[in-house]
Amino acid sequence: IFAFHPDGKAIAVADDKGKVTLHMLAGGKPLMVLDAGGPVTSLLFRPDGRRLVTGESEVLKVWDVADRKNPKLLTELAGASRPKAWL
Repeated sequence: IFAFHPDGKAIAVADDKGKVTLHMLAGGKPLMVLDAGGPVTSLLFRPDGRRLVTGESEVLKVWDVADRKNPKLLTELAGASRPKAWL
C-alpha cells in the first residue's frame, strides 16, 4: 500500500506488518517511520500533508506527521478501515 505526499516529493509505503515509511521520491531516503500496529489496508494524506491516516482491519488511525522526527498517533476510530478523502 502506498500514498503520495501532497507536495509530490515523498511517498508513504506500508509493509505487511504495519510499518509505514515515508521516503523521498528522489533518491529514496527514508524520512520517517511509524508503526501502525498491524497490516495496513489504506493510506491517505490530508491535503496539507500534516496528517496521515492509516486504515487497518476495522480501525482508522490518524497520525500527526508534521514533525518527521516524531510522528504522533492522534486518534483511533473503530468501525472504519478505508479512508477515501478528507472533508
